[in-house]
Amino acid sequence: VALLGAALAGCSADSGPKEVGGTLVGAGAGALIGNAIGGAAGNRAAGTIAGAAIGGLIGNRLGAAMDDEDKQRAY
Repeated sequence: VALLGAALAGCSADSGPKEVGGTLVGAGAGALIGNAIGGAAGNRAAGTIAGAAIGGLIGNRLGAAMDDEDKQRAY
């Protein structure tokens, strides 16, 4: 899960610390949620992978928005 989050974070050339952190935290949280939902549906591995991917993307966007706000405050 951490490897997937790091891979997603590495896709952005100018990612800030909150963007990278958001990706990793989102991937971890998504994996846990996906694992729980996938376990109830009978396919725990697929749920974990899908949850990590979706959580990583959401966390990345939230972190990017926070980085943009920090840049505006710095200017």
